[in-house]
Amino acid sequence: MTHPNAVDTAAGPTLHQTHTVIFFLIAIGCLIVTVVPSVIVNRGRSWQRHVFWSGVLGVTVSVFFAAVPHWRQALGAALFSLAFMIAGAYAYTPYIKIRGKIYAFWLSDSQPDSLADASTPQDSGDPAPDAYEGLVTARKHWWAQLFAVAFFGCLLLIPGPNKPWWVSAVGVVGLVVASFGNGYLDASGRYPVARGQRLQFVIIAAITAGTFTLLYLAGYHAGNRWPLGGKSIKYGAHARHHEESS
Repeated sequence: MTHPNAVDTAAGPTLHQTHTVIFFLIAIGCLIVTVVPSVIVNRGRSWQRHVFWSGVLGVTVSVFFAAVPHWRQALGAALFSLAFMIAGAYAYTPYIKIRGKIYAFWLSDSQPDSLADASTPQDSGDPAPDAYEGLVTARKHWWAQLFAVAFFGCLLLIPGPNKPWWVSAVGVVGLVVASFGNGYLDASGRYPVARGQRLQFVIIAAITAGTFTLLYLAGYHAGNRWPLGGKSIKYGAHARHHEESS
């Protein structure tokens, strides 16, 4: 009769296996390579990008071989690691560059390498006049809000007899802040509702059964009557505001 622990060990890789430990340590080393050099070495984006993706490749390959000979688990772990690091690269770095175009969440990371690597700041104009605090475009911001609201909704709706009360409290507070806060900022900046991002706004309204919409419009009304700082936080920042005031 086979011992249960023997079955569990055979079912997948463990740190008791020498090759798993070795490749796990190599993966950690490669993961460090994706972060540390760009922080401590003052080099251009192109160099940082090559180092980062070399580290990503090393992590992916190491994770795969750490799980061998469990091929299905190895492939799944490698793909998960790769997807996780690609998501991180999009969210926090300018390292995703395809056919000369940089794909990144933040505006500062999305600008061309020639501007980012320039020794003196260059005026690239105002590529996104609807950006939130000049950091992220309205389109990206509202897609992020959709996922955030869905997360807060899950905290509220997930049932369970042993569900802590604070989980629902976090969901309520998060939903209120996201909806009322966005409305207040948009109105203070003299922008249209959701800064024109109707698709995301409608989807969020649908998944929250209109709750988000009511709170957003309440915040929008408050922003119109009592804008942040006593006036539009973006007033005078863009040409359209000058046109409105003339």
